[in-house]
Order: sequence, then C-alpha cells, then structure tokens
Amino acid sequence: MNLVIQLWTPTMAFFEAAPIKRAEAITQIRSSIAAVPGVESLGWGQIDAEAPHSSAHSWVSVWQVDVDTDGDALMSLLETAGWFHWFDSTTVRSEISRLVDADDALIAIPHIEGTL
Repeated sequence: MNLVIQLWTPTMAFFEAAPIKRAEAITQIRSSIAAVPGVESLGWGQIDAEAPHSSAHSWVSVWQVDVDTDGDALMSLLETAGWFHWFDSTTVRSEISRLVDADDALIAIPHIEGTL
C-alpha cells in the first residue's frame, strides 16, 4: 500500500485569512485532490500534542495512492492548489509493507564498521 502523509500546521497566511477565504482554500484543495485518479483520502485529523514524542505539527492528512506516479501527481496538485501557501508541512511517502518485511529491511541496513 502506497501512502502520502502530510504533517502540517496552518501558516500565518491561513490564520490571517477570513473564515470564508479559509473555507474557499480548503474546498479548492479537497476538490482538486478528488480529481486525481488513484488517490484516496484516508482522513485528516489533529495531532495529539500531549502524546510522547509528538510532532511539532498540529494536523495530519493521509492519502493512499495507487502507484508512485499518483503520489507525484498528488504532490504536484497540492503545490498548484496552494497547499504550501496555507500550510507548513512535512511530507512522508512510503510503500507500507507487512511488519515482518519491514523488520527484515531494517535488519538488512548495512552495518558501519567501527560501531557497536
């Protein structure tokens, strides 16, 4: 499963915008995303700031994409739709695999000589 995850915080431009302008921006972003084939929004939510080791960002969005090219299309669309004007964000793209496969990949990371 290919995921694109955005950890984000509204920018000062968002905070300074009137509520109607914020609503217009969010509507434009959501409708633009809905037009990208192969992209499904799995949800948006506030990040629990009280959780141990929490992100400094305040919101998270998760999308499932069919293939890496759909992830590229989503990122391009977010740029065009003004996402990065309204939100300071960090992008995480990953092909999620079964836990045992991820364990094997972590264990296979090359060892650096002279370290524990």
